[in-house]
Amino acid sequence: MEPTIGIITALPIECFAVMAVLDQVETARSPEAGDGASYWTGTVPSAAPGRPHRVVLSLLPEDGGVAAAHGCANLHRSWRVGQVLMCGIACGVPRLDVPAWHVRLGDILVAEEGIVPYGHVRATPGGVEELRRPGPKPSVDLKNAARRLRVAAESGVRAWEPILLSRAGRSGEDYARPPASTDVLLDDDGEVLRHPPHHRTGHVHGQPKVHYGRIGSGGRLINSAAERDRLARAHRLIGFDMEGDGVADAAYLQQVPWFMVRGVSDYGSGKNDTWHRYASLAAAAYTRALLAQLDPRPEPAGTEAAPRQRAAAAPAPGGAEAGHRAVVEAVWQVRTMRHQTGRDDVVTALTELTGVRIVRARDGYRDIDGMVRQLGGIAGGLDALVQVLWNLERDSVPLLHLARLIGQPLRGDDDPVR
Repeated sequence: MEPTIGIITALPIECFAVMAVLDQVETARSPEAGDGASYWTGTVPSAAPGRPHRVVLSLLPEDGGVAAAHGCANLHRSWRVGQVLMCGIACGVPRLDVPAWHVRLGDILVAEEGIVPYGHVRATPGGVEELRRPGPKPSVDLKNAARRLRVAAESGVRAWEPILLSRAGRSGEDYARPPASTDVLLDDDGEVLRHPPHHRTGHVHGQPKVHYGRIGSGGRLINSAAERDRLARAHRLIGFDMEGDGVADAAYLQQVPWFMVRGVSDYGSGKNDTWHRYASLAAAAYTRALLAQLDPRPEPAGTEAAPRQRAAAAPAPGGAEAGHRAVVEAVWQVRTMRHQTGRDDVVTALTELTGVRIVRARDGYRDIDGMVRQLGGIAGGLDALVQVLWNLERDSVPLLHLARLIGQPLRGDDDPVR
């Protein structure tokens, strides 16, 4: 079973924390020549009992947005995953003025509303900074998964808490929750600020609170309470990190859905490493709980070969169903079909070309499976699919494999006959 979900970490402690919440962890090498990144594979439960997600974990060579973008692009090129998550630590934004929004060390930040590239601004003559563009929107499937966790939490079921408790024990004492006395909030003059009481903030003693919203991302390491608060108020942020914008941009350009979960390790003032390991594990525990809400991508029956190998394989062995699955895998490898927007464009063009109304599914892989099955029952349906895809991405090697697989006539080696 090939990985369908990629998790990216920037620091060794973050990588170790994610390993602690994975099952069946193994060191892995990229199947793609030239990708020397560090990888591990493992599994986590999915929403379907007995059908876990296969995960590939990556550790960046250094922190920062550039390394994150490079690492995300390499991960997707090598493993062709269907979702990418960034998991690790971040700076949290305390809100003494609004206790219900107050963030504390060890809490979990979920980028349900995406990231804000707060350094990507236009400086106006009046000295006002205007954001030039919003960050790419996060994965709809993982947003829905996060919302299901929120609904369960309303009834007191916080699925990440038992994961965090059990995995903290196996990770060693360094990953245990630090004493509450070390959760110290300072202003820029070094004065200690008093946290609001738990009954006003909604915190449960000894457990992280989960905050959902927007995370600011950029190349600046925040180490000023005043600057933290200025940016947070300007962009309505719950925290800050340094890799999210790189992952989000790279994922968007690769047309793969992305998401981010962070554990709060500091407040952007009076920094130290006391909470780094626990915050890393808190984010990893939530990530495992999140993925348990997500349906697994269907795997073709009777094969464990890599998707790219299946896509190029002859469909004859195993009969018509094996042939159908081979075509589905080949379509899945085409870049346009890996993204909801791309599939929408293809369906619109197919409807105009064939007059057929394509029945859709919410899950990407099931959407393609149903589309291939429907078009396969129509004379020239799959040929029409290749034609539409060819108009969108002529230089696509996966598309050439698909054309050969369904017997689409080729002009030379790279041009379907019209």
